[in-house]
Amino acid sequence: MAVTPFDRIFSSDFGAAGDIDAGTVRSFLAGEAGPGALPEPEWGPLGKEVFERTYAREVPGPDGPRKETWAETVRRVVLGNLSYAPEGARRPDEDVRLFQLIYSLKAVPAGRHLWVTGVPSVSAYSRNCLARETEVITRQGVKKIGEIAGQSVEVLDGHGHWTTATARSFGVQALMKITLTRGKSERKEIFATADHGWFTTYKGVTGRHSVRCQTKDLKPRHRLASVRGFQTPRRRLSVSPVGVQHGFVFGDGTCSKDPSGSAAVYFCGHKVRDMVKWFPAHEIHTKQTRVLWAGGNPRSWKEVPPLTEAVSYLYGFLAGYFAADGSIDDKGCAQLHSASYNNLMAVRSICARLGIPVRLPHSQSRIGYGEEPSDMWSITIDGSALTEEFFLISEHRER
Repeated sequence: MAVTPFDRIFSSDFGAAGDIDAGTVRSFLAGEAGPGALPEPEWGPLGKEVFERTYAREVPGPDGPRKETWAETVRRVVLGNLSYAPEGARRPDEDVRLFQLIYSLKAVPAGRHLWVTGVPSVSAYSRNCLARETEVITRQGVKKIGEIAGQSVEVLDGHGHWTTATARSFGVQALMKITLTRGKSERKEIFATADHGWFTTYKGVTGRHSVRCQTKDLKPRHRLASVRGFQTPRRRLSVSPVGVQHGFVFGDGTCSKDPSGSAAVYFCGHKVRDMVKWFPAHEIHTKQTRVLWAGGNPRSWKEVPPLTEAVSYLYGFLAGYFAADGSIDDKGCAQLHSASYNNLMAVRSICARLGIPVRLPHSQSRIGYGEEPSDMWSITIDGSALTEEFFLISEHRER
């Protein structure tokens, strides 16, 4: 089947948008002039037929319902699109310029916008949305999209670079449930509008390729494309020694009961050999149990560092925390463990900031302090995104 390029359906000679008189356009947009005041656009061989068949809506006429003219469709689309803009964001004569560009076929929006934008009963459905509890990766960490509505934030684009985008709320819409799985244990549900766009990937002769589809067209076993931050540790990051100290104290330290006191960190077993050297300025003490410890650490080191810290500091914090509470299994899988779910969610945000893929935390019941069972949480980190320098414990490096 032959496919006609879009710019051949219309006209390849668009002409200048300014050929249409701005004063006439203003009058038409205000309803003071009719479509006949505007010149006929230079349709290609199929353009007008495609428009009238597919995108011209039915509107009331003096003798009953009729189809929109191209000018009326463009006016609906222009005014509908500008209604999406925040208060005060609209530029002088922006509506006139946009009308000139679309009417002269210099710029044509997506087909669904031609069909629904500016129609009160269905216009909302041209805004492809996600449920407000959907998590998105921002430079400030993982956020629920509802929490950042109305804000301009930095998010990852399809190439792994940070770019500024504004999250907006468009009210209540019908949503479809998408169930995502990874491996045998990880499962996640996302809710999106039927027309929301997704990229699925497949393996071809020349490598992996991606195809864009809509929520309503997703099928079981479709593989969604993923992206990680461009600034990966292997390319950009080094381990900050102070960040390492912070992370190790966070994992293996305790705060004095005295609010004005400091935090102490403890060294047991193989951590004596591998971690004491990271605290060269500290006085190392020995307890009666022969456990080594070092005091004088900031109490703030029992808190997660802010995501605005330098990337090397955050990477060092992860390395120190992993030295305290991490493990490598026989298959080389890197996991970080904590009794606190919130701690591992904070780690997830740091990894998102650094471009390190992680899985969602999962729990396992265990008997810890006391006799009652409690949950131990674990998060799996993609070891391929970590450098050898990250692994401060010699057994971790060997595995």
